[in-house]
Amino acid sequence: MARLPKYTPKKLEKAVKEYLESCDNLKKMPNRAGLCVFLGITKETYYQYKKKKKLSDYIKKFEENMQDVWVSRLNASAPAGAIFYLKNAFRDEFKDRYENKLEVKNIGDLLDKIEEENKEEEKKLYEDKTQE
Repeated sequence: MARLPKYTPKKLEKAVKEYLESCDNLKKMPNRAGLCVFLGITKETYYQYKKKKKLSDYIKKFEENMQDVWVSRLNASAPAGAIFYLKNAFRDEFKDRYENKLEVKNIGDLLDKIEEENKEEEKKLYEDKTQE
């Protein structure tokens, strides 16, 4: 039998507002771990709440608010900490590199293709020079 959530939607909404207000009063940056400590829940519970229909809106609103506060820190004189946090907490939205997966089944085919592309480029360069 599944356990009932510790928070009802109204209690969670109120608690999230209280956490954000306390962060504002203490000049502290909101974050997931801080909210979990404030609510007395684990990260696993946090992510379960995020999946529950009745509770997910409050978690999503918290994350949007948290992201807004961290993004506003980018205007500060030393934004490195904010950049680090945003890249790690919101990976899908704040990334500066892309990872590509290259699958090579036959290295010979790949080398032949590269050689063919190089020959085509050399041919184009030669034709360009001869037309000048």
